[in-house]
Amino acid sequence: MSEVLDGAPSRLGVGSVAARTPLTRGGLSWVLHQGSRDVYVVLINIYIFAPYFSGTLVGDPVKGQTIMAQITTAYGLLVALTAPVLGATIEQYGPRKPLITVVLTAMLPLLALLWWAMPAGGLPIGATIAILALLGLTYNWGDALNNALLPRAAASPDQAPLLSGLGFALSNGLSVLMLALMLWGFVLPGVVDWPGIPGTPLLGLSSDNHEPSRLAGPLSALIMALGAIPFLLWTPDAPRTGLSPRASLAAGLKLLRDTFANLKGHRDVATFLGARMLYCDGMTALLVFGGLFAAGVMGWGALEMLVYAVSLSTVGALGGFLAPMLDRKLGPRRAVQLEIAGCLATLICLLGMGRDRILYVFPYDPAAPAVWDGPLFRTAPELIYLGLGLVIAVCVTAQYASSRTLLVRLAPPDRTAAFFGSTPCRARRRCGWARPWWRRQPRSSTARPPVSCRSSPCWRWALSPCSPCAAADARLEAVAGRAYHPAMRDVALIAAPWRDPLWAAAPWRDEPFACALLSGGAGERWSYLLRDPDQTLVLPPEDRRDPFQALAALVGPALPADPEGPPFQGGVVGLAAYELGDRIEALDLPRGGWPDLVCARYPALLAFDHLARTVVAVGRGEGKAQAEARARAALAWLDAPARDPFEGRLCEALEGEPPAAYEAAVAQVVERILAGEIFQANIARAWRGRLAAGADPFDLFVRLRSTSPAPFSAWLRLPGRAMVSNSPERFLKVRGGAIETRPIKGTRPRGGTPAEDRALAFELSASAKDRAENLMIVDLMRNDLARVSPAGTVRTPELFKVETFANVHHLVSTVEGRLKPGLGVADLLRATFPPGSITGAPKVQAMKVIAGLEGPRGPYCGSLFWAGFDGAFESSVLIRSVALTEEVGGWRLEAKAGAGIVADSDPLSERLEAEAKIDALRRALTGEGT
Repeated sequence: MSEVLDGAPSRLGVGSVAARTPLTRGGLSWVLHQGSRDVYVVLINIYIFAPYFSGTLVGDPVKGQTIMAQITTAYGLLVALTAPVLGATIEQYGPRKPLITVVLTAMLPLLALLWWAMPAGGLPIGATIAILALLGLTYNWGDALNNALLPRAAASPDQAPLLSGLGFALSNGLSVLMLALMLWGFVLPGVVDWPGIPGTPLLGLSSDNHEPSRLAGPLSALIMALGAIPFLLWTPDAPRTGLSPRASLAAGLKLLRDTFANLKGHRDVATFLGARMLYCDGMTALLVFGGLFAAGVMGWGALEMLVYAVSLSTVGALGGFLAPMLDRKLGPRRAVQLEIAGCLATLICLLGMGRDRILYVFPYDPAAPAVWDGPLFRTAPELIYLGLGLVIAVCVTAQYASSRTLLVRLAPPDRTAAFFGSTPCRARRRCGWARPWWRRQPRSSTARPPVSCRSSPCWRWALSPCSPCAAADARLEAVAGRAYHPAMRDVALIAAPWRDPLWAAAPWRDEPFACALLSGGAGERWSYLLRDPDQTLVLPPEDRRDPFQALAALVGPALPADPEGPPFQGGVVGLAAYELGDRIEALDLPRGGWPDLVCARYPALLAFDHLARTVVAVGRGEGKAQAEARARAALAWLDAPARDPFEGRLCEALEGEPPAAYEAAVAQVVERILAGEIFQANIARAWRGRLAAGADPFDLFVRLRSTSPAPFSAWLRLPGRAMVSNSPERFLKVRGGAIETRPIKGTRPRGGTPAEDRALAFELSASAKDRAENLMIVDLMRNDLARVSPAGTVRTPELFKVETFANVHHLVSTVEGRLKPGLGVADLLRATFPPGSITGAPKVQAMKVIAGLEGPRGPYCGSLFWAGFDGAFESSVLIRSVALTEEVGGWRLEAKAGAGIVADSDPLSERLEAEAKIDALRRALTGEGT
């Protein structure tokens, strides 16, 4: 572009925010806690205590493995049943740390008790089994809670991949350290005469009493406790929601029920969870199989297995560093696919290994000379098997970190704990077939008890070579590959010199779904131009799909936004007609030709910063390159040529419905109010006309912007239709879960002189009628927001404020609330639509009264909104708006204006108020006022 600063667009930010955000103390504390937890898995579940349990406490390796399979199956089922409830409940309660502390308080003494697990004179075998089952259950509970804190531990949303990878790198690093300590200080002493190896086990421990193996429990407890201290001190926790534990449980069960009932709204998350559970099962089974295969077919004993474990844990740590690199370059979805493919390819090679064969087809003589003079792994099959195990270790660690990152990005932020609680894998049951499979393996005379299942999260996630998993992964590809929500996760921002947003939109006046959202007035900073959506949604009255579920599916789960960018960084723009309210309350409202809901999803837009006087191109994509390409394509919109504006009168005549008919309708409403049927109703009067030949809706938009700019000016071009709005009224705003609505009730025209103008504003402020009218709508909006806000969070910080616009004064109040955990903007819209300020009180009965006195409203008194991919939301009430329909020979238009009718309303005064509200539109169309 020739107008770009310094000859090239300046980059405000492309892709990962984490690249610019340093690690915080809270994030590093989360990493330390993650790493210290998995030492329990290494020492207890796989390499030290589990073989000791199977071979020594039980006395029969095969029977011991079968018992371990039964233990893991039992607590695995309990985890599958309880973890989703736990996650949903804690989401409603708020803080995770109190329950994590309870989990730690349960695990630490249980681990210490394993010191007394001895063949004779110690804990009964049944008590040891119960301890192992309780440890597995509490560990997995803690796993779900710890994972749910990852988004809060990250200093920015896109820092999650780095923390996730570091957590597993540290996990493997600590595993190496502990295994090396056990090997150096307790296993090798007295067995080998190597330099640097003590002659006897440290601490005077006796191998005769199996004390080194029994030490695994207390040592795991010590490491876990040390890692928990900084985590509990410094990692940020979720705030309290104000619900009691019992109320949180009830709300959590409802959230869980709603989550599963509405998985269509989170289809990408549901698909991913299914695929994730399948390949998690496969990974655990793969690791169990690999250990059994090594011990049985390769003939490895305890020493070889411990060195094998140290080697895998050491190299596996590289996967924790590899994962965030792949996530940034490829995105977590493609990274997971690549990492699983690596596991599958390596598994195929591993199955072809044996003491007498290499990769299926190459025979090997076990009696052949050693390929090197080392103490272990001296044959070619052993070395190749070790190498294959190292590759699997890297792929497994990397893909678990990537899959957790992908779930963090897919899951709605207010349902993170619920979704993480829903992912306990069923691998413990698959371990049941892996362990008995040991019975069928040829045993070496030197073989020791086989390695038991490692259920550590950093090892258990891989894809089992089975058709169900392949189908699930294919479904994930089908969902994500359609430019669905993972394809919108990266953000690119590119700055360019200022251009007037009105004229930037002009070249696209004839393009369907082109849209301009322009701000006006003091304090309004951002305007937007959007075009070329990748998906659209049109719901006419006969389409009986749930519009709010369809909207939630189109917007998708919240994705990260760039903190340096505008409030709207790509998402959905929607037009909700007034009759959409008929989908909430079956009122049999009269219908016209307009759809109930029209939406379009935009992966790119231009944002106009009125304060900094710059234009920011925003692009969304799967990866930095696609996001930046979309942002640059949006910048090119500024170079499109625009035709000259229309000159002359846009409309020869704007014909209103008979004044007497409107006054009669007002009088009837007053009678019904006095009869006690309702307290207030907003009654509108319609004006109709046709645009002049050669004029189009964008020309009307230009005229309105030039004569009376409003805070929520908008132009939306649809196939055969258009909407032009000059609304002053905000309906709903959401930022970070905080809701704001600003209902307008009470109007006075502007005065001809400054003194008259001030007098009219004072008259409005002092009017008891207008204040009562405003207060009724405030109470109605408070009631609507209370449906989706926690108790005690709805408040009214501002009442009866006079705000002045180009043609009128308005009485405005502000009501605030906060979205309950688990709810989104579609839920908010369902709870509050149509806006209370243009219906009445009580809302439903007022809508019935309106339906009997007016024809179809269409877009009038509906809402025009944008819903960002990050969960932000902004909407206006469609007053001061014109609905246009394209016909042969030109454009037909309809506009409406109304007034709130209360018990002391005067029909003539209410008619004059409605005419004052339509005056700006009349001037723009005809050049004449009332």
